[in-house]
Parts: sequence; C-alpha cells; structure tokens
Amino acid sequence: MTAADLTNTPLADLTSLAGRAAVVTGAAKGIGLAVASRFAEAGADVVIADIDLASAEKAAADLVERFGGKAIATTVDVRRTEQVEALADRSVDEFGRLDIWANIAGVYPVKAEDFQVTPDMTDDAWRGLMDINLDGTYRGARAASKRMMDLGNGGVILNTISTTVNKVPAPGFSHYIASKGGVQALTRSLAVELGGHGIRVLALCPTMVATPGMTEQKPVLTEAFGNQGDPWEIYGSQLPLGRIAQADDIARVALFAASDLASFMSGTTLDIDAGDQIV
Repeated sequence: MTAADLTNTPLADLTSLAGRAAVVTGAAKGIGLAVASRFAEAGADVVIADIDLASAEKAAADLVERFGGKAIATTVDVRRTEQVEALADRSVDEFGRLDIWANIAGVYPVKAEDFQVTPDMTDDAWRGLMDINLDGTYRGARAASKRMMDLGNGGVILNTISTTVNKVPAPGFSHYIASKGGVQALTRSLAVELGGHGIRVLALCPTMVATPGMTEQKPVLTEAFGNQGDPWEIYGSQLPLGRIAQADDIARVALFAASDLASFMSGTTLDIDAGDQIV
C-alpha cells in the first residue's frame, strides 16, 4: 500500500486528530477517560463508551466544555456483541467516520478472592475475566475493523495489555495474565490481517497505574506488601523512574500511537512502564 510522504508535514499536523472520529471503551474514568481527553484535545470527535452511562455522559459533557468539538456518550458492555456492534455504528452515524478505536475497557483483580491460584480457580472466575479482557477486545477490534474497511480510510486500533505478560507479579494472576497475553497475540495477528487496508493495530502496555480501580485494590496490595505502607509508593520506589503511572502517562502514548507520528508502526507493543520490566 502506498502511503503519503509525511516528511515535510509540520509537527502540529502530525499530532492533530482533527477531522477524525475516535471510540474509547471504558472511557468514563481512569485510563479510558484520560485517553478520550487527549484525543478530544487533539481535535478528534469522541465517543465515550462505558458500562456506566451516567458517568459517560458527564465525561462527554466535560470534554465538550474543556475542548469544544464533539463528544457523545453511549453505554456498552463489551461482553455483548450486539452492543459493541451498535457502538461502532454509532460513530459512523454521528460523525460519518470511524478512524480510531481504543479498547481500554477491562478488569483487574481488585479483591482478595479474585486472586485464585490455578488449582483452585473456578470456571466462572476464569471465564468472567476472559470475557471482558480478551473477548471484549476481540469484539471491539472486529466491529471497528469492519467499519474501517467499509469506509476505506484506514484507521488505528489500540489494545491494552499489561507488564504482567512479561513479569509475573505474584501467584493468583493466571487468568489476568493469560487474558492480556492473548490480547498481545491478537494485536500482532490483527496487524497482519488489516495492514493491507491501511489499519494499524498497536498494544499499550502499562505498569501499575493510579486509577479508581487500583484505588479499590489498595487494601489487598497493602497486605501483599506486608502492611509496610502505601503500596503505590513501595512499588513505585522499585521502578527506575521511581513512581507508578498516572492515567495521563498512558494517554499521551495513546495519542502518539493514534496520530500520524506513529504512522509506520503496527503490530508492536508500546511499553509504558517506568522501566518495570528491566528490574
């Protein structure tokens, strides 16, 4: 496929998402909201998709107030194929386009009972997490790629994995790690399948991020770290950069990946980890 030569394109134009439409799942809070915010700031029309419609509507209104442009909210449960397909249609119906799809919706074990070593793990625990993290990502990528191919404008699909695929933090994570490892493999496969249509597929790989979901997990992490203090500070102090991530650390890389700055990148994983995987 012949691509435009961007050699003399101004940097401001390379980072701009003006004239593009982006769907972000799990966008009512945390990493998803941060990603949607940076996309909106860069000029994209944004669909805020989340299982929590009230929070999604508030987030969309806030983005319009902050950045102007267009942002709409819709509910989606990524376990439901019909809802994911409807979400993809919503972008095309509202904006006439679908250029960027960010699969941010996902779950992480946040309660002590969620950490089940494999010999004791129930089918429900395994399947419930897979249905969101891996299958939900697949459903999103499938719905997005269909519309992108039909529209003929290319596009970008961003998936979310985790440093745990390369650095197992503790027992009890097999379901979570397997789901994220599956997303990484899916990312590579999709890049091969979709590259001929001008669709790039990349995986974002963050370390521990200070999000509302991780806040819920603090009591479990505190115990796991021997009740020695704030687990975020303890974990962050072990990283080369000396801290865990903020949601916007991930969002800025997502903006890079979605923009023309990364127009020659596909199928790879972008580590956003403060050096987590080298220590």
